[in-house]
Amino acid sequence: MRRGSTLAPHMPSLRRTLQEVHRRNLWRVLGLYVGGGCVVLQVIDLFIDRGFVPEWLFAGALVTLGIGLPVVLTTAWVQGGRMGVRVPRPDEEPSQIPEAALPLTWSRTLIAGVLAFALLGVAAAGYMVMRVTGVGTPGTLAAQGVFDVGSSVVLADFESSVGDAAPSDLITEALSIDLAQSSALVLVGPGEVSDALERMRLDPGAALTEEIAREVAVRVGAPVAIAGDIGRVGSGFVLTARVLEAESGNVLAPFRVTADGDDELISAIDDLSARMRSKIGESLRSVAATVALPRVTTSSLEALTRFSTAVNGVSRGRLSPSAAQALLLEAVTIDSTFATGHRALAVSITNYGGDREVAARASEAAFRHRGRLPDRERLTIEAYYYKSTLGDERRAIEALQGLLALDSTDAATAINLSDALIYAGRYEEAVGVLRRTPNWSAQPYTWNLMTALAGLGRYEEALAARDTADVLQPDEPFGKASRSILLATAGRLDEARAALDREPTTTYSAALAFETYDRGVIEALSGHLDAAERHFRDAERLAGEQQTPSDQLTFGMSLPLALSLIAGDSARATREIEALMQRVDIESLSPFNRDYPFIALAYSLNGDLAEASTLLARYRAEAASLRDPQSEARAAIAEALVAIGRTGASGLGGLESAVELHRCARCRDFFLGRGYEATGRIELAIEAYERFLAFPFFDGNDFVTQGMNSTVHERLGHLHDQAGNAPRAREHYRAFAELWRDADADLQPRVRRALERAAALGAP
Repeated sequence: MRRGSTLAPHMPSLRRTLQEVHRRNLWRVLGLYVGGGCVVLQVIDLFIDRGFVPEWLFAGALVTLGIGLPVVLTTAWVQGGRMGVRVPRPDEEPSQIPEAALPLTWSRTLIAGVLAFALLGVAAAGYMVMRVTGVGTPGTLAAQGVFDVGSSVVLADFESSVGDAAPSDLITEALSIDLAQSSALVLVGPGEVSDALERMRLDPGAALTEEIAREVAVRVGAPVAIAGDIGRVGSGFVLTARVLEAESGNVLAPFRVTADGDDELISAIDDLSARMRSKIGESLRSVAATVALPRVTTSSLEALTRFSTAVNGVSRGRLSPSAAQALLLEAVTIDSTFATGHRALAVSITNYGGDREVAARASEAAFRHRGRLPDRERLTIEAYYYKSTLGDERRAIEALQGLLALDSTDAATAINLSDALIYAGRYEEAVGVLRRTPNWSAQPYTWNLMTALAGLGRYEEALAARDTADVLQPDEPFGKASRSILLATAGRLDEARAALDREPTTTYSAALAFETYDRGVIEALSGHLDAAERHFRDAERLAGEQQTPSDQLTFGMSLPLALSLIAGDSARATREIEALMQRVDIESLSPFNRDYPFIALAYSLNGDLAEASTLLARYRAEAASLRDPQSEARAAIAEALVAIGRTGASGLGGLESAVELHRCARCRDFFLGRGYEATGRIELAIEAYERFLAFPFFDGNDFVTQGMNSTVHERLGHLHDQAGNAPRAREHYRAFAELWRDADADLQPRVRRALERAAALGAP
């Protein structure tokens, strides 16, 4: 009873208050204010991310909105929730109380809000002016005249008082990764530092203390050095750094950041780097564009720094694939449970070549250690494993779609999903996925968008995508190669040549080999097989010198395939395959890396059934313990082509089943066309070859998808001619003759026969 009697008198008052809140539309005003405030904060956050305004502007806007909230709510209460009108008391009329007589009006509140944000804008503008003019604390060292943008900087080894919890060498390495991305300074490299230490009569591997770093800076002409240390603050860390004038040792700018624990240490290093770069004089926009250390699961900072160096180095063309793979091997050796590191190693080898056995085992290791990972990392690893190890595209696509459901803005997942969709022939879906999540800073994004658009025949859109990437990432090493191969597969051969002749020529080994291979493809499509041979040999040589035996074999097989499938010279093609195997020294490689299925497939396409069978038998006997979907698909197709060569049409069922194992939809159509043509199934061969030309998807350096368009036109001319379809036969004969209009002299009889037959079939 007492509790009831205590609360009862307050109930009507509370009810009346809620009724007043409702009657005066305070909920509506609150919703509008919060919604509008969120929009303002999102816009400011976007400007901060783009580097247009300083980071503190977000906090300033948040405080301004916080102060404004009670003012707006009070105004709404006084005005009754309506613009300019207060809800009157029962004994008065609204017109009796003019708006100007009220203590708070909407117009006054609006003016105050505009003035508050204007003041915030003036403060931000003042900060930016002080920054670029070198006035006060915001002034940069470049604006103050003590550092020239683009000058060299020596980074000393950080000192650590926390031992293994945060080793100093790892902090130094992590910081150097960030500083190396700066456009305002040039970090003096290890080689130049070692040379200077030798001249100082010191061990080239000696610790680079603050004093030694300053002397090195003076010797190499660097105006400043950076030194720092890391210590404990409770359970966290504190990082301090100093930008020092090299000659005098004067501290030009001090910095201090903290990390609450191990998980925050990487973020603290990123923050420290950003502050230093900004203070030195790098534009806020450039600092904002920095790629931070990846947020992946590993207990070892040392493994993480190697992982980051490898992944970012390859994507920006600063590391060769082989050097990146060496770093990734070190990372997973340091932390054998580093699942994402294992996956990155497998992906690098798959994309750029390398030890395929290492890639297969890395994929399995990543899958094995995925158990306690966050969902994002786990699904990423599962998707790759399903695709690369099991060859299950459906499950890979489902896993990647699950990842995008977790984060629809995850650009890396969108790129991986688009790759799976492209190989499944689902080009439109791939374009949609990529368009929704643009990431022009990633080379695979542009490549996948171009290949998907090319698969749809939308060449101008694909070229526009390349143009955009060239503006945003002008140093992307595969830019020329991707443009030229797109134009080549579209039949625009003169434009493809011109794309490769653009300056500058890349010095990045993997891209240079691919550009050289591209030139071979263009000449092969033009019927210039002598020129194509020179380029294919150069591409093989570059791959052998700068990459791996696997790459050398892949590039080197282009010439035998061209001789067999284009020139029709099977005897010479056989000799070239045998010579290539000797140059690569197949027997010195592990059985898995010998790539018997690829070589057997080349032999079977060339009609060398006995050689193909021998290699397939060796593959089954020697590499049975470790296989991958690509090898299994190639082996199955080679076996089916051998069966067709020996038994005729009875082997077609095996080919139709075998091609389903191949993840490249366009490749399937070419192999089916060959099998149907060999067994006299003219209509089926026509359908397969027409599909091959209708979806001119290209990828990597697979000669079958890139170098066969001209010859397929020629074959379709013959097949349509046999089927009695004169208009289509005439169309393909002429398309072939146009591509080979200035072919090598020994190939010109084929061009003349095509034109003569087209003329005999009558005018269109």
